[in-house]
Amino acid sequence: MPFHRRDAGRGIAWLTEAVEILLRNPLPFVVMGLVVALIVSVPLLGGLLLSVFGPALNGGVIHAARTQASGGQADVSQLFRAFQQPGILPRMLALCLPGIAGGLLIAMLAVSFVGSALLAAGISQAADAEALSEVTLGSGGALFALLAIGVALIAFGMVFFATPRVMLAGDEPFAAMLLSLRATLANALPILVYMLCLLFAGMLVAMVIELLSVQLARLAVITLAFPLAATVMWVAARDVFADDQADAGQDDRPAPPTLEA
Repeated sequence: MPFHRRDAGRGIAWLTEAVEILLRNPLPFVVMGLVVALIVSVPLLGGLLLSVFGPALNGGVIHAARTQASGGQADVSQLFRAFQQPGILPRMLALCLPGIAGGLLIAMLAVSFVGSALLAAGISQAADAEALSEVTLGSGGALFALLAIGVALIAFGMVFFATPRVMLAGDEPFAAMLLSLRATLANALPILVYMLCLLFAGMLVAMVIELLSVQLARLAVITLAFPLAATVMWVAARDVFADDQADAGQDDRPAPPTLEA
């Protein structure tokens, strides 16, 4: 499927449009973000639950964002749209695979690099933390960081455009992930600009709220960033795949939904 290559400035446009959509009816999106933040805060299980069900929850926010952008009213229940709409949940769950596989690969790389560094330095696993850090933060540590970032970016690229396409356009997940990776590589600059802006905004929010509580700051950042990031996915996909002229009807009709508002 063809897609557009956008310039770097489009990343700011995506973020701006997403903010405008959320501000039209902010309460349900804030509640959605708070629900996700509370899930993440569950000890031990929170991160695991989000890694598996995160794409499905993103899909729910995307569905709500499209509803709001098309003149409707977003509702908190739409967060779980993928769980309610027949046939969608298995496809959305498939989108968790790049993140899980990427996390496992990064963990194996970490074990490999640390083990190799220990053997090369001739020290045992009982070595003190200072000696271990001197070994692992050398050139091997830099190489590991580059590889880990590369793996994380590939995993991210495979779901960035795939999430709205699977949720709204009914694409097959594995084909959508490959298409998403290609489109992400072609649009790396606007995506990078958007991510840097989002990171900067998140840091500002965290710095202000950390004056009250570190836990509260973490909760606030997730609450605000999750619906915003999901909405940007939809805005960006609609822009990059602008030539997709499929029917723009409502999801509740028999025909599969599309990216268009």
